[in-house]
This record gives sequence, structure tokens and C-alpha cells, in this order.
Amino acid sequence: MSVIDNLFLVYATELKQTLKNRCYLFNKRVLELGPFAGHHTYALQKMGAREIISIEGRKENYDNCIKNKELYDMNKCNFLLGDIEKIDLDKLGYFDFVLMMGILHHLINPVKTIKTLSTITDIICIGTRLATDENIDGLYTVSNKVIDCEGYKGKMNVEPKQNNVGLNKFGVWLYKEELIRLLNNVKFNYIQIIHENDSALGNNLRSKYIMLLAFKNVFYINIDEVYGDYEYFVPHHSNYEELKENIRKNGILEPIDVSKFDNGASLYINLSSTKGKYLIIDGGHRCKIAKDLGIKTLPCRIAKKEMVEACLWGYLAKDWFGENAG
Repeated sequence: MSVIDNLFLVYATELKQTLKNRCYLFNKRVLELGPFAGHHTYALQKMGAREIISIEGRKENYDNCIKNKELYDMNKCNFLLGDIEKIDLDKLGYFDFVLMMGILHHLINPVKTIKTLSTITDIICIGTRLATDENIDGLYTVSNKVIDCEGYKGKMNVEPKQNNVGLNKFGVWLYKEELIRLLNNVKFNYIQIIHENDSALGNNLRSKYIMLLAFKNVFYINIDEVYGDYEYFVPHHSNYEELKENIRKNGILEPIDVSKFDNGASLYINLSSTKGKYLIIDGGHRCKIAKDLGIKTLPCRIAKKEMVEACLWGYLAKDWFGENAG
């Protein structure tokens, strides 16, 4: 049996469904902070992540993660035991995606942690409790006094005495507007509020809880300024129709990865065949759907060098060997 029995798969499924059509993790390198028992870790592997580094601060939770790693064959994951406020996260390298669910409000300095993460990732998903103007005195005890945390407003929370919650005697809860401002200031300028609601804290007291997905350095371009094979796609994506309906209702949730032609793409693409200024690196299905639905403006990001190189070799192969290449 699982360490947390049926809830393990329930929580894993919830995260997978939440991120579906919002952030594709296939072949991505992922950092997870505060895995608790590894249920979200399992979801990340099921979503196709090629490597997951997951850091847990409490020994008993870490032990549960190791047990569940074996039980659920989480062979893409490496669990580490350590305090994320003391670990040099920079030394872990770059990550395509960072997940931190239920951990930010336990930190003494959440601002410093967000600033550090902004140097090693372009996409971050956060689930956290928020400071409000109401007093909370129950499972959590949140001070009525507004404090300054490196220039951002929040409130101090006295951690509950449960032995599996947090590593410190207190944590800082940021106000929603301050959390958004912080993310914007470290270049996360495309923020989706996935859900925001009251969260029960015991004794009928509640706090605000938010889950958000933030992307760095997103800009908008006209669909006529991008080039790719998407117009000729025969939809083969298993969730294509579901994705199309999602975009119809919500717009494009995950930005398109592109490269400027002056970044080397012109060596591989016959520029006379396109009027585009950007080459689509990842997001062809989203572009095709946008074209079909009459969406004129696309949220985009400049793709990482290794993504661009892999894509350009694909275009070169087609030029040499025709459409049957690859």
C-alpha cells in the first residue's frame, strides 16, 4: 500500500489535469520544492518529464518520498533532503519548469527564494497561502502586523505544531498583489491565476490560497509574423480537439516558443518562402488552432538555444530528404 494510500493518486491526477493544456513537460527538466510524499512528483513523471530533482526538507517526508519512489517506479526522479533556503539552488543548473506547491508560505524569506528561482527557470508554478487584512488565529496564527520582506509587504505566520509542516517557527505570507509584483519584477510577465479561493484552516477559520503559473519574458506578435509547417499539419495530437476547444474558450495558455531568423535560422530556411520574422520552435498545433479560430495575436517566448538547434536540424532534414524525413 502507498504511504498515503488512495490520496496519492488523487493528488497526482489533480495536478496533471490542472496543468494539462497549460504547460507541456514532455522531455523537460523539472525542479520540485516540497514534494511532501511525492504525489506531485509522480504526476510530473507521468507528464513526460525527463528528469525531476525534488527537494524535501523534513526527514519523515523524505523517507515517504523514497518509499513511494520505489512503489510507483519514479525512475526519472532524484529526491534530495535539504532546506531550500540554505541550499545553493544555482548549482543545480537550469530547469525548464519549477513546481512549488504549499511551500512558499512556510519560508522565512519567500522573496529571496523567488529571486533565486528566477535565475534558473523561465516557468514556475506556485501554490501558496496569502496574507489578507483579516486576522487568522487557528491552525495557523498570522500576525495582524504588516511586515517588510525585502521591499514586499506580508504578514508573519506562526507555524502550527504539527511535526510535518515547515522547517521554521514562522513563515512570511505575502499579499497577492505583492507576490504578483515580485514575479513581474524578476521578469515573469505572463501570469495565469489557475485558481484562487478560501482555504479552510480549522476552527471554521479561512485564509486565501492561490495557484498560479508564471512565464518569463513573454511578448506578443501577429500570427503572420511566424513561420512553420503548422498550416499543413494533419492533426495527430491525441488531445488535439480537446486542445482546440480549450483555446477557443481560454485563449493560448502556454506561449509559443520561437526564434528570430537572424539568430541562425536563415541558414536553414529559404527566406523567400516566408514573410515571417520568427520561426516556430515549439507550438505548431497551437498556431494551427489559432489560425483556424481566427486568433491574430500570439503570446511567444524566445526559445532556448538547444531547442532551436534541434528544430533547425529537422527543417534541414526536410530540405534534404523531403517530407518523409524523420
